[in-house]
Amino acid sequence: NAANDPQRKEMLAKVQAADYEQIAKDPKMVEFVRSVGKGLFGDNCAACHGGGGQGVVGLYPNLTDDDWLWGGSIDKIHETLMQGRRGFMPAFGQVLKPEQLDDVAEYVLTLSDEAPKSEASERGQAIFQGQVGGCYYCHGADAKGLPVLGSANLTDKIWTIANVPAQKTLQDKKAAIKEFVAKGVNNTRIMPAWQDRLSPTDVKLLAVYVYQLGGAQ
Repeated sequence: NAANDPQRKEMLAKVQAADYEQIAKDPKMVEFVRSVGKGLFGDNCAACHGGGGQGVVGLYPNLTDDDWLWGGSIDKIHETLMQGRRGFMPAFGQVLKPEQLDDVAEYVLTLSDEAPKSEASERGQAIFQGQVGGCYYCHGADAKGLPVLGSANLTDKIWTIANVPAQKTLQDKKAAIKEFVAKGVNNTRIMPAWQDRLSPTDVKLLAVYVYQLGGAQ
C-alpha cells in the first residue's frame, strides 16, 4: 500500500518541511514531486486542464506555455490552488456599436501581428485606450495584462478565450474576438479553491508540479 510506504512517508515529511527553494535544489525531492504530483494532477486537475496540462482554448488555461494570467511564481500558483480563480471581463455589446466592436477586434489582432495596422485598427486603438472602451484599465496601456487582475496579455500570440489560431481568415479571427468583447466573460472561467479539498502538503506538491509544467518561470 503506497500510503503506508515508509520511504513515501519520509519524502512527504521532507517536502512538507522544506521551502520551495530547498525542494528545487534537491534532485530526490524534485523527482518525488514529479511522480506524486502527476498522480495528484491526474486525480484533481486533468478533468479540466487535460492529462498533460494543455487545457482547452475558451474553457481551461494551458498550464504548459508559461503564460500565467495570475502570475507564474510558485507562490502565485500556490495562491491560485488555495483560493481558486474567477475570470471576468465586462460585456461591451451594449456599450459599443457593432462597427466599434469590429475596430477593437482588428486592433487586438494587430497587437500580436495577426493583422496589419489599418484605419480600423487605429480607431480601435482609440477606443481601447480611451474612456469609451477603457480596455486599458484591465489589460494595461501596453495591452500586456495585469496579473493582479488576471487580465490577458493581448500581445503574445497566446489565446486563452477566443480561439484565433483555429480561424483561417482575418474576418473569422475578428469575429472570434468580437464575440467575446461583446458578450464578456462571466461565470465561465471559474477554478475552484482547493484549500478545503486537499491537504497542505498535496497543494504544495501540486504547486511545484504545475510550476514545472510551465517551464519553471
